[in-house]
Amino acid sequence: VTGRGQADLAAIEGRRPYFRDVDVVVLGIRAQDEYRLDLQAAGIVNRPVPLLRAEGAARTAQWTLDQLTDCVGYWVHVDVDVLDPAVMPAVDAPDPGGIAFAELEILLAGLVDTPHCLGVELTVFDPDYDPAGAYAAEIVETLVAGLAPVSAPGTVPPQAGAAGAGQRTEPSADRPDGGTGPAYPLLPIQPGVPEASAASAGATASAGFDGIAAS
Repeated sequence: VTGRGQADLAAIEGRRPYFRDVDVVVLGIRAQDEYRLDLQAAGIVNRPVPLLRAEGAARTAQWTLDQLTDCVGYWVHVDVDVLDPAVMPAVDAPDPGGIAFAELEILLAGLVDTPHCLGVELTVFDPDYDPAGAYAAEIVETLVAGLAPVSAPGTVPPQAGAAGAGQRTEPSADRPDGGTGPAYPLLPIQPGVPEASAASAGATASAGFDGIAAS
């Protein structure tokens, strides 16, 4: 989403980046992740597993929300390999030192329990490594529990203000360019919401788990 990587994915219609580095929060990277210094250099806020665990999943979710307070809304991206391979081996690149299902559930619950959360996506689960479907069942159970705080299907996220969909409501002092939002917001169509209503909401940030990323 930050415009790095394979062009046909990172620059669809030439709209690179979808989110600016300063609008991304990454949770659950490993303590010795090879990209951790790149994240730091780019100014991408992140919390590695040891710190996430020391602070607790609930406090980490709140910390993530605190990083996004001047955003109109955000999208949650979950790479399943944020989980430790001891509990989730059904991924292509398992990496020891991940989080547990219970921690993922708490993180999700804290991140979706607000109308500013515009949507959630989950990736990198590989069913070829789960022929019996046991790990799929566990991740589904975790998602169901983690998404339980969502108040009611069809709740419309907050509308973008005068700044327009996908932009911050006002300039932020820590943004050198004045705090304008991305030109390519992610627009989820929510159950029970007319398409026109859902399309009027703009995502300005990405929260992600590296597994989890919030944007």
